[in-house]
Amino acid sequence: MFSVHVLMSLIPTAVLIFCSFFLSIALWRYGSNSSMVVHSSCANPWFFPMFGTIALSIGQLFYERWYSLTSNLGLLIYTITLLVLMKEIDKDIVRTAEFTDFLKQVALKGNSISILNNSASGTVEEIGDRNQRYFEGNHEEENAEFSA
Repeated sequence: MFSVHVLMSLIPTAVLIFCSFFLSIALWRYGSNSSMVVHSSCANPWFFPMFGTIALSIGQLFYERWYSLTSNLGLLIYTITLLVLMKEIDKDIVRTAEFTDFLKQVALKGNSISILNNSASGTVEEIGDRNQRYFEGNHEEENAEFSA
């Protein structure tokens, strides 16, 4: 029925489908639970690679007459879903950078109005280091530094 040559030519795509299936599930779980923009629906943009994986799988099931068309169409759909995913990853990276900047601003404001600081001088790291030394028990050195 199938020759060894045909089965051997399907192995690379089968490995891609297998790996993509598990990666799609992991990405969907990340997008549903941990990403910066968590979607309330289970049908979110992080699930798109699963549609591409299914299209890639279906494209491999046809006989010789339709195989070249369906396999290439499945690969095209799979590639498009990965491009949609890249757009979502880019949004997530931008949101992470915005959130990091926000947290730095909160830290600066919190450190500048802290009772341990008489002035807002210093970087976040310097103020954080002074506060850390204070809370670790070096009160005498810090009290002299803050009162000076």
